[in-house]
Amino acid sequence: MNKAWTRSPIETLESIKPKATALILQKQKKQALQLVSDYIKTENNRGLVFEATDFLETISKTFLSKESQEAYESSVNATIDNNKEAIRQVELCLKLEPANSECLVQRIRLASRNKNVGTLEANLTVLHETLPGSKTQQWVNFAIKKTDVDFKNKIILKKLPERPNEVIFALATLELDRSFAAKNFSRAKDIIQYLDKNFSDWPDIVFYKQKIEAESAEEKIQPSVDSVSLYSAKCKNLSKSSTRKYRYDFDLCIRGQP
Repeated sequence: MNKAWTRSPIETLESIKPKATALILQKQKKQALQLVSDYIKTENNRGLVFEATDFLETISKTFLSKESQEAYESSVNATIDNNKEAIRQVELCLKLEPANSECLVQRIRLASRNKNVGTLEANLTVLHETLPGSKTQQWVNFAIKKTDVDFKNKIILKKLPERPNEVIFALATLELDRSFAAKNFSRAKDIIQYLDKNFSDWPDIVFYKQKIEAESAEEKIQPSVDSVSLYSAKCKNLSKSSTRKYRYDFDLCIRGQP
């Protein structure tokens, strides 16, 4: 690392932030990430550690070039209807920016959808090394462990915020899956209503409305042909903007598939 950017013992988070920002402007993301990571390792104040970790995430999500950002967006756009192209584009993004967390999450998402364990674990390791203890790391861990036996006992989202964002959306869908795993259908109904209110164009809401009806009934019933067809149609006609909006949903438009 350039000695000019090495942290001295008396530096504060507020003095490190402009240095990291300057490194990003010089397209030295690796050095910027390392600078903040080193600070986190030596800071004892939990509040400052949380703030620094959020700043670390912001740095990691920053694209250094138009080419890498376009590759990422192209990958997300192709997720549902062109798996090979989605993989090709995200690999290009990671070649240009190996530590970009948006591209890492997209690669993990594609590996999860394709059940590619090797690629999943390799990129998950990089994400953990890049953003240890971050919100992104935490929800991605939940997303890939939904089939674990103890998933139903996890604490994912205690309250449903009045003003949700894309990360809250991801957490809400995971809490929905956890509720079904725990057979807490009252909680599941509340989350379905919440998602329907705040994310009405999310195509998978159709799947979950049918699921709650089927699984909360006294006798399990099969999905109706109409609901399956409606879900398929919504996914087939999903706009690129909605595909990007719901990019943190690892199972977008593939729920119910074997």
